[in-house]
This record gives sequence, structure tokens and C-alpha cells, in this order.
Amino acid sequence: MRVELMRGLWMLVIVIASTAAAVYGQDSQRTSDKQLRSAYDKFIESLDAKRIVREYPKVAQQLDSSDPKQVVMALGTLAAAQDPDAIPLILPMLESKDQTVRVWAMVALEKIVSGHELRRRDFNHPSRIVIKPRQPNDRDLRPLAWLFRKVLSSNDESLESYVATMIGYVGLPEFEPELKKLVKSRHPATSNAAKYALEVLELGKFAPLASEELAAAQRTGRAFADLFRENNEDDLALLLVSQDALAEIIDAGVFERAGGEALYGKMTAANTKRFREYRTMFNDLSRATIVRVEPGRLGVSEFYAPGVRMLKNSYVTLAYANRVSIKLKIEEMVLVDGKCYIVEID
Repeated sequence: MRVELMRGLWMLVIVIASTAAAVYGQDSQRTSDKQLRSAYDKFIESLDAKRIVREYPKVAQQLDSSDPKQVVMALGTLAAAQDPDAIPLILPMLESKDQTVRVWAMVALEKIVSGHELRRRDFNHPSRIVIKPRQPNDRDLRPLAWLFRKVLSSNDESLESYVATMIGYVGLPEFEPELKKLVKSRHPATSNAAKYALEVLELGKFAPLASEELAAAQRTGRAFADLFRENNEDDLALLLVSQDALAEIIDAGVFERAGGEALYGKMTAANTKRFREYRTMFNDLSRATIVRVEPGRLGVSEFYAPGVRMLKNSYVTLAYANRVSIKLKIEEMVLVDGKCYIVEID
């Protein structure tokens, strides 16, 4: 029975590949599709599905069942195991005539892929998902791109949200056009998954902070927290970009249109107003302690001059006795000559 199961599963994998070959085997096929298919085939062949069958004999029996409920139970077990070697066992179920089985197969695949990729999560950014770069010994799941493209081209709306999530975690920025299309989906789950995937991919575009830049951002964050705790708005200007530095930091066109002095005045007034408004929401914070400074992601903006490195969405957390936390958001900071300055408090 087990030998027949394995033989049947691998035959179904071949059927999936053959079907896709017919889809992409037209004259208009792009070379990249062929490359994706080749990488995908090699990846699937590298997985040890036989080990999964040995370790989960009941799952193998359930997958071979004609009862969809049994198949779904098996897929749930594989999803919980989060072992990439189980992927070849899941793929045939994506071709099932039963929609529930197809959906659960995609759920299982998404759980395995997401769980595997999140092992590289950077917990220095607890408020959002940042995936660290792959190391030489990390298993690369990007060859699944061929499968993702195949599923999206099938227009099966019940599977799109799971594919979008995997695209984000695996790190496939070439799917940006498809994700932007999914953002407009009539299904909130798909739209939200696509937006989230685009955000995760965006975080991976920029080089990581150098150690000295990280230290500068940490110092500014702590200084801001001290001012907030002490309700000291008078010294806030010391943490903002100085008026003299604006000409070098701000884009020349923006600087000329706004006028340096006027722009500095507006920036200072707006940040002071936000600081005052937020601080009045709290009473005595003298007993609060700074528990974390979380520098934002590096980015670029047309507002700044070329080459200026900007940090987007930094957070400073104050806490009292580990029971009450206040999370302060700094919308933008810039790195200049080894120092970090606040541009906008959100």
C-alpha cells in the first residue's frame, strides 16, 4: 500500500508538472518561465518525501483515502509539522476535484513555507516582520515561484491569499505586479495578504543599518524618550534637523520652493505641537523606564537630497513595572555625519 501510495503521489506530481508545461509551453513563453520551471523541478526532486511517509505512516494512509475528510486531516498534520520535505506530498492535493481539499492543501503549504521562512525573522523589529538574509546553509524556497505563478494564473480566488503571503515571506519582489493586482481583490483576505506581502518585500529592499548608524539611532531614540518622560518640549529642537543642515539634507527643489527658514519653522512647530499633544495624554512618567528603542527601516524619499539615508517608522517604548507600556512613533529620522536627527514625529 505504501509503495503504491508513493508511486501514485509521484505520478500526480508529474501530472502537475505536465499540465503546467502545457500552459507555459506556448510560443509566447518567456525564458524566465522555463528557468523557473527548471529550478522548481530540481527543488522538488531534492526533497525527502519518503522520510515523511516513514515518520507519518498514518498520514500516508489518509492521503491515499477517497474520503476528503481523511485527506484534510492528513494535510492538517503536515501543516503542523512545518517540514518542507512534506511539500511533494501536498502538491498532488492542489489538483483535487474537491475544493475543500485544494484549499487545505494550500493552507498546509502556506504553513510550511511561512514557518520555515519565519525562522529567519529579525526579532530586533518586534512590531513588524523583517526576514534576515539567507545564510549558505538555509534551505531556499524561492524555486516555488513557478508554482506561485501557476496558481495565480489559474484565477482560483480561494487560493490567492495564501500565495500572496508566501510570496512575501519567501522574498520574491518580481511578483510585485501580481501583488498590486491582488490588492484590488474583492476579497478582503486576499487584498490584505497582498498589502502585507508588499510591505514585507519593501522591508527587504534596503541595506541594513551599519553598527554606527544603529548606535546613532538608538541614542536619538533614548534622548527622545527622556524628553518625553520629563515633559521637556523646550529641548526637542536639539534632536531635530538644524536649520543650517536643511539645505544639504532636503532636496534642492523642495528647499527652494518651501524656503529654508520657513520650512524649518514649520517643521519645528509641527513636531513641538505633536509632542505637546501626546504628552498631555499622560501624567507623571518619571517612574517609567525605557525598555526598547526600535530603529525603523532604511529608505529613500524624493523629499530628501540624493544619498540621504532616512529611517522610516522608528519606535520607542516606555514601560512602568512591565505592566503599562507607551509606544512612541517617530515617523522619520535622517542619518547625517554619524548622527541621527528627527524630522517628523507621528
